Amino acid sequence: MRSRTIALLGFLGSGLAILSLLGGCGLFDSGHSEGPDPDSIPIDPLHQACQADSDCTLIYTDCSGCGCGEAVNLEYQAEYQDLAAKLCQDYSGPVCEVLCPKVSLVCQAKRCLAIPSADS
Repeated sequence: MRSRTIALLGFLGSGLAILSLLGGCGLFDSGHSEGPDPDSIPIDPLHQACQADSDCTLIYTDCSGCGCGEAVNLEYQAEYQDLAAKLCQDYSGPVCEVLCPKVSLVCQAKRCLAIPSADS
């Protein structure tokens, strides 16, 4: 009986080690981040301030194409495009093909938001 218990524990330990390695590869999201993504541009919340829906635009903040964009005030669009061009100039990491939902850009509570459209 003892040898079966030891074998079972060894098998479970191996499985946990494999899951741990897969989690490090991004296949399983642990919900914990090791800090800001170096291939992504953080959005300043002040750059999302708005008065009307027409103040808002969608910008892309990462080099991989894995994101569907962030809503910011149109006033800052060129600034984020320049930052993305510089950041992603020599990018050689993974690239995603993501089917993003259609969004409506709205100014809600004086903050630009990208809300999934009803027809997406």
